Amino acid sequence: MTTTIFRLLVPDERKPRGIAATLHDHAGSQSLVIALPGLLETQESFEGLTQRICGHHRVLTFDWVGRGQSDWLEDSSRYRMSLYLKDLGLIYSFAQGLVSGAGEASSDRPANGPQSSPGIAMLGTSMGGLVALAFAGMRPGLLKKIVLNDVGSLLPWTGILGLMTGLHGATKTAGLFVNPHDLAKELRVDPRLIRAVQKPGHLDLPYEATLSGVDFSASFRAVPEPILIMKAGQSEMVDGSALAQLGASQIRLHQFPDALHPVPYDEESCSVIEGFLKS
Repeated sequence: MTTTIFRLLVPDERKPRGIAATLHDHAGSQSLVIALPGLLETQESFEGLTQRICGHHRVLTFDWVGRGQSDWLEDSSRYRMSLYLKDLGLIYSFAQGLVSGAGEASSDRPANGPQSSPGIAMLGTSMGGLVALAFAGMRPGLLKKIVLNDVGSLLPWTGILGLMTGLHGATKTAGLFVNPHDLAKELRVDPRLIRAVQKPGHLDLPYEATLSGVDFSASFRAVPEPILIMKAGQSEMVDGSALAQLGASQIRLHQFPDALHPVPYDEESCSVIEGFLKS
């Protein structure tokens, strides 16, 4: 496997900023998977994935704005999922060039409007899965398949605290009252991000607030592509009954009984992912 590290230049409203990305390649790879990290994760969280599936797939990993090696925002109130969704459009356009062979991994590639690229799949961990889902719903037909790591159509209130604070699964030792600067240093993120993701405005993708939790059923119904949901058995982030009520034949649910949120990218889960992408 070869890795190419590069930066994509985002024409932001105030000044250009960079998104750190890595292309994990292997001779003979047949398709490309864009991997979307979770709330307070960096692209390093996909190390197990890239090691295990790159024999058949090229994997494009990246750091969301404010995380890892990507630039921080001057105004922390702009850390919102709608901004991540916008950045994902740029990343997808770059991935199109890789699939078509029209470009190399460089930061000066122009981002043209997304066109159909059936060789591209998306895999999103937790929040990354929600952004991938929103992207697919707004641009149906652009993706081959979608993998969602421990996020479903309904996020129960009992599990939503972990998603919004990023402390449930971001680190195995952090508590709710951990010093945000210490946590930010450990996770390699903008310290202001720790507070920003806890604000209601951070989750500004379409959803319905219900008595049971945050409902993304409409987003699921808008996606025609096959979806694999990996459910962590020791997590409350995926409501199986809500998925069943969708009655969507393109959704496949695979449970990992002993897994915490999110499902780790180990030999078992990567085998499930590989089988789904090949089917």
